[in-house]
Amino acid sequence: MYAFQKRLSAPTAAAFLALALLAGSAQGQDVDRAAKGPMPAPAGLATLPLAAQPSISRILGSETPEYQVESAGSAAEARNPGQHLASYFTSTGVQVSRGTASWEMSFRGYGRGGALTPPDDARPEASSNRVEYRRGSLTEWYANGPLGLEQGFTLNRAPAGTGPLTIALDLSGNLTAGLNQDRTGLTLTAQGEPVLRYTGLSAYDANGKNLHAWLEIAGQQLLIKVGDAHARYPVVVDPFTQEAELTASNATANDYFGYSVAASGQTIVVGAPEATVGSNSYQGTAYVFVAAKTGWTNATQTAQLTSSDGATDDFFGWSVSIGTSGVVVGAFGHNVYTGAAYVFVEPTTGGWVNATQTAELTDTGGLDYDFFGYSVSISGAVIAVGTPNHNIATNTPAGAVYVYQRPTSGWATTSKPNAQLTSSTETQDDYFSSSVAISGNTIVVGSPFASSDLGAAYIYEKPAKGSWVSTTTYTAKLTASNGVMYDDFGYSVAIGGSTSNTVAIGAPGVNTETGAVYVFVEPTGGWVTGTQTAEVTSSTSNEGDNFGYAVATTGTYLIVGAPNVAISGNDLQGAAYLYAEPKTGWATTSTYTGELTASDGAESAHFGHAVTIVTSFSVVGAYEGTIDSEYLGATYVFKN
Repeated sequence: MYAFQKRLSAPTAAAFLALALLAGSAQGQDVDRAAKGPMPAPAGLATLPLAAQPSISRILGSETPEYQVESAGSAAEARNPGQHLASYFTSTGVQVSRGTASWEMSFRGYGRGGALTPPDDARPEASSNRVEYRRGSLTEWYANGPLGLEQGFTLNRAPAGTGPLTIALDLSGNLTAGLNQDRTGLTLTAQGEPVLRYTGLSAYDANGKNLHAWLEIAGQQLLIKVGDAHARYPVVVDPFTQEAELTASNATANDYFGYSVAASGQTIVVGAPEATVGSNSYQGTAYVFVAAKTGWTNATQTAQLTSSDGATDDFFGWSVSIGTSGVVVGAFGHNVYTGAAYVFVEPTTGGWVNATQTAELTDTGGLDYDFFGYSVSISGAVIAVGTPNHNIATNTPAGAVYVYQRPTSGWATTSKPNAQLTSSTETQDDYFSSSVAISGNTIVVGSPFASSDLGAAYIYEKPAKGSWVSTTTYTAKLTASNGVMYDDFGYSVAIGGSTSNTVAIGAPGVNTETGAVYVFVEPTGGWVTGTQTAEVTSSTSNEGDNFGYAVATTGTYLIVGAPNVAISGNDLQGAAYLYAEPKTGWATTSTYTGELTASDGAESAHFGHAVTIVTSFSVVGAYEGTIDSEYLGATYVFKN
């Protein structure tokens, strides 16, 4: 079974993403509540988790007389007063109009490639707020509700042949359809002005595996395509749902809220490294968000974290990480850029509250401009802190990672790390530890200018017996088989996996900053020096997008930030891309499972500068996101 869902609504409404295709304005404002009219959407609807809004809209539509479909002989008609839409259903198709603007869709057929099965004749069957066209193994349906008109297709069995599943619709009317850059939406305009937006397509199968889905326009036809190879039926097309937008209640312009993000369980930490605290400009701060019992909703912070000894130019919040034993925040500018990392532990009762640190971590041998805290990562009772400008010998800034083990009595302020990790092959300005990630007993360290600027990443493993110890000997060195100078391989690193470790290495400089991510899967016998298992790119990326600037993985899912992507003409708006591991394991691909964008995205937002992912949701930071016409920054939560 396939189900394709879309909603048509007025462009004057605010932000909402909850169905496979969504209509709204071309300026990036989707639908969150209905436009003003005689029957607006209930005020409480927009406060529900976004994932719940479509089903609630359908229920409300079925219970509200104004949204009922009326039969008119062999046709049917429906009004949507909240969105100012009128829909007329006949045996030849559906016409949706708003004022003098109209858009008509008629079902042409489905199949694969150019071999499309023509539709069986069907008349619209109306019931409550729903219309169905029964076409043999395929049912085309529509549902009317306060948030708009949904369109859907349910296919009970896969068509024969090879290639992607294709559903073709003939388009007509006085609106012009333009394909959005990500190929998951249309902007419908009249004389250059947006009237409807049709966007957000995605798909998944019965195992929860996400399938690549996209749109094409061929003349006056709209083609909906899904790559369903190896998919297990039933298959459902559904959105990557933006569940919430997180903001700071006390944000000011250029705080860089969303510059760094981290998540664990139902808690998210967001860094704002350029925030002014007191009279200290660029001291920085971090915010904690905790999901409500009903799930993520648009919200401001649960708590704000600051440092007790903060000063101007600390850049506290440049890096953040969260684990079971606490939150760690890097402040690489502290004390003339010697740097520091701060640990915060959630109170045992009452949950997170505004607080200063539980402990401050530094290095006894730290020097000015070491950049200690430029990168941080926490796993269990261990914290890894990167110092990419640290001098390791004869005044050579090559970088190091410091490892701290939580004492039995809990985190405490210290300048004595348990171990220092360096590489025997480091040279000056490799920027070793500009990125770092830890999972269990494994630490991965990025060094984007190593190996004559090709870049590299290093694996370190905790000794089989005892604790972490200082070493210059890495377990494995990871490189790209096709690497060239200035790829920036190692600019970002991530590690995850429940049974065996999967490491993802970002290289945003690949192919004139188009970017790439390299995936390495731990061999059965353990890590060894080698090149990638798979190279992941985006089929829609262009030069300068910086795909791979940020990366995170659970092992089976991979999320990649590309903060300089242009969206609908908005330069540097940014995007993030989600990939699901195939059943046969990671393989080189340029086909993403889905593209994530902000519902209120704007030019220069740099959405995708920071990303993180857990089992149930993904988080994307946009540190210059525009709110109320100011660059306050924002962070977005998406249901996986």
